Amino acid sequence: MHAVNSDYPAQSWILNFRKVPLEIGSSGVGLVTTQEIDGDVGARLYFLGIDVLLGYYDVSETDTTSYVKVTRIDEFSGKVDLEFDITLIAVHKPKPDFPDTLRFRKGRIRTRVME
Repeated sequence: MHAVNSDYPAQSWILNFRKVPLEIGSSGVGLVTTQEIDGDVGARLYFLGIDVLLGYYDVSETDTTSYVKVTRIDEFSGKVDLEFDITLIAVHKPKPDFPDTLRFRKGRIRTRVME
């Protein structure tokens, strides 16, 4: 997921999911750093400037309700539909007035599989 901040056109944000299983069903979401070790699904939200990382949020370690659910897979086109709920905690805020916690509820993404 990628969006441009209209207040600051040179800034954008990227919500990144890693290691989502390519099968219909739900998976818990953990820290990107721990998913490298245990193989679980991970997520991180990045805030980017033109050529610099401005800040990022990681999945809350205390929230056990964060999940991603694959609802549709089109093997011909490579498109995948996802639903998700995640709670993210600021590791490095892009600006001081950004919140400590971000919650995405009833999120939906349609994307293509990248290998």
